[in-house]
Amino acid sequence: MSSETQTSSAKTTATRAFVRSLNILLKFARLYGLEHARSMEQLQTAWTDLRAAMAEEGDAGLSLGASGNQLLLDGVPLDPAPAERSFAQLLSAAGLSSIHFLPKIVEDDLAKFVRAFPAGNAKPSALAEQLKAALANNPNLRVNEVRFVAEDAEVADVRVAANQTARTLGADAAQVKEWLNDPQKLLQLIAAAQGVKARSGRDGSADPGAQAGAGTAGSQETPAKTVASRPSSEDEILGVLRLLGQMVQNGPPGSELVPAQIQSQVQQLPEYSQGLLQRALAALAARGPSPAVGQNMMVKLAEELAVKFALEQYQQGAVRASAVRRMLDRVSQEIEGLRKAVGLHEEHAARAGTPAEPHVERLAEQFWERMPESGKRGVLTSAEAWCVPTRSIRSYVEELAKQGESELVQGVLRHYVSCVGHKEREARRQVAAGLAELAEVYGAGEGDSLEFAIARLGSQLCLERENELHTLEAAALARLSQEGVTRRNYPAMLRALDCAASLEAQRPTAGQELWPRLGVEGRLAELLDDALRRKAVPEGLPAVLAKLPSVAANQLMAQFNRCTYREDCNLIAQIAAALDKPCLTYLRDLLRGNRPLEAVETLGLLSRLQPEAISEFLPSRLREAAPALQDRAVRLLACGGAPERGNLLLDLLPFFDALVRPLALEEIGMSGTPQAVPKLIQMAEEENPAVCTAYARLKAIEALGRLRGTQAAPVLHHLLETKQLWRWVYPVEQRIAALQAMQKIDPEWAREFVGHSGLEQDDLSFTPLDPVPDSPWYRQRRYPRLRLTQPVPAVTTNLKETFRLDIKLLSLSGGLATFDRHIGAGTVTELRIGSGMRTVHAHAIVRTARTQGLTFEILDISLEDRYRLRKLLTGQSIREPGGADSRRSGHIPRATK
Repeated sequence: MSSETQTSSAKTTATRAFVRSLNILLKFARLYGLEHARSMEQLQTAWTDLRAAMAEEGDAGLSLGASGNQLLLDGVPLDPAPAERSFAQLLSAAGLSSIHFLPKIVEDDLAKFVRAFPAGNAKPSALAEQLKAALANNPNLRVNEVRFVAEDAEVADVRVAANQTARTLGADAAQVKEWLNDPQKLLQLIAAAQGVKARSGRDGSADPGAQAGAGTAGSQETPAKTVASRPSSEDEILGVLRLLGQMVQNGPPGSELVPAQIQSQVQQLPEYSQGLLQRALAALAARGPSPAVGQNMMVKLAEELAVKFALEQYQQGAVRASAVRRMLDRVSQEIEGLRKAVGLHEEHAARAGTPAEPHVERLAEQFWERMPESGKRGVLTSAEAWCVPTRSIRSYVEELAKQGESELVQGVLRHYVSCVGHKEREARRQVAAGLAELAEVYGAGEGDSLEFAIARLGSQLCLERENELHTLEAAALARLSQEGVTRRNYPAMLRALDCAASLEAQRPTAGQELWPRLGVEGRLAELLDDALRRKAVPEGLPAVLAKLPSVAANQLMAQFNRCTYREDCNLIAQIAAALDKPCLTYLRDLLRGNRPLEAVETLGLLSRLQPEAISEFLPSRLREAAPALQDRAVRLLACGGAPERGNLLLDLLPFFDALVRPLALEEIGMSGTPQAVPKLIQMAEEENPAVCTAYARLKAIEALGRLRGTQAAPVLHHLLETKQLWRWVYPVEQRIAALQAMQKIDPEWAREFVGHSGLEQDDLSFTPLDPVPDSPWYRQRRYPRLRLTQPVPAVTTNLKETFRLDIKLLSLSGGLATFDRHIGAGTVTELRIGSGMRTVHAHAIVRTARTQGLTFEILDISLEDRYRLRKLLTGQSIREPGGADSRRSGHIPRATK
């Protein structure tokens, strides 16, 4: 092998490697963005391959060109492997001939080139402009729009015909080329031939009408020749189209196309066809210059002929509206042959990634666009509305809506959907496919257009027996229903659900497949969020939810448990109450029979709907639940805001774990339930730690103060006043709680007693907070929270690993800390807060664990540690500001400097 051959082979191999790497990089950038790790890694690979290819190219750089599906290296075609073909198609679709990578290119230039490609499917012109704009001032990378290949594939057949004609006609070649591409020139040629014929028949005098037609073809629609008034047959229009095909293909085999032959062949056409051809040419000429490449004039002429022929046939009563499409379909088959002869512009669209629209659809749209207003209205308000293309219906309805013709709009839409029950199969197929495209039009229409369409389509769906049509109709119904969900049209959604239920009763499998496609089940959470934003229950929403009882109950339960504001909880409870029995039955079944976690999640909403069910079923479920799950139950009952929540917690108190019982007592006090006072007094008197822990007893005392239980005064007096010689009998923290309770029950007595209570004034500064009746939250903060002057260190002592925390916000019930490792929410942990002699030990549960901090709440703490915690708080000098926001339980206010 020669050295030149080896160099060429190495150059090709290196270039192929770069093209493959670049192709993959463009896909990664479109999927993930260039900043993604996979994209950056692929960018490095592509850059390495580019440098390798540049090294083989030398000082000239690397030039990649495209001709159709063929990739060119310095103008030399490469073997069409998939990667090369894909990159060539990409360049061709953008209208680019080559990309030149110059030797001084850097990696940043390659990155700019990749970023210039849009993320989605862009139009070819937009892609070319975006590339040029991004690389406009880049001297190391050039984008060229001039093709390497001189011949344009899309007009190659036309040029071959023109060249053959040029060799035949010699000096007249330029004129023939103009005739084949310019409607005005071709019209002049035909009019001149008819003028000669007319002059020979009238004593040598020229036909002024013909001359006028030739001279003003670009400005008037009607040619000089008298138009035959009789309807023409399809054979005549097909003959005209075949004549156009012969012009493009340079005549029949063995013949040569010359002006005289064109004139002769036109004169042989029937009189009506000649007039139709002249009118079509005049219409094209009046529109201006000849069409661009890909829109060959002969094809446009053939389309114009077909549309004019169909329109005249319809207006003269030769065909009905329902037969127009079939006629256009037959004519379009002849046009397809002509399109293949001149090069399909759909091929260009396919390379650009745009699916080609069926040709008969475009012809039908052109036909209906030119239909007079009265004709359109007559068809669209009749049983033949199905034959009108959907785009034409859309544009017509939108125009009527702008004019305020709402009644006519509804009439058009109703007539169209009524055709779904047409006896002809093709009509039903057209309407089913069209309804899916017109869903937005039905959704935007005034009145009950969308609901009517869904009802009519649902009825037909239950009657349809052809599988193909049944599939189309089901897809259309699903699309209309989805539009109803998007527009919050609850009557339409309800109608769609009724249709699915009816279908399921007749065809269970088809009905079950339709339910999720309607889009209602999957967007119930979105509908509830919308109701919360509006602060009102939309009319029709409860009826829709009632059709999906289990799904709706799950969504309502989850939404209720996420709500933090009082008015949001009330709104969700109002919606759930409207569902009545189906929702209640589902929630009761979950509470009674499901796993403990799922059972606990029902408590918030069920406490508002049927609190007696909780008293009946929850005690047995609490025995099998862990302390973290019991804590969740207490919080859900507290956040639910049911008036009975205090009594419920009181009944459940014996079934709670010892760690959870103090939290339940605290929520009983915050609930404002006076019936709980006797039970709380009993717990405040209890001195047996095995029956009631010291911390639970303290919580019962605080709850008595919040409830203003005057019956508890003797018990509290006993706790405060009892001495044994010179010592107080009860722990100082218990006496502080009793005195703070008396300050709420009997302020005058407490004021007189505080002077000889033996308690310091600072000990009484952290008083338990009372519930605020008009608070926006049901669960409120129970103690003032302090922003510490210096973070207090803390460590966990019972987990597999020791975690260190820095506490920044602290109260008697919990706080906020930053941490160096993750601790999951709901974790029960033992904390050692502080250091040295003032260390505080407590059991706590993690409430939230986010990047800004971890919140925890104390479950149990000895009275000595509680007093040390109080002293720790008393020694701090900066207290968190008050206000409504600071009263919300678990709320983390913005840090202050």
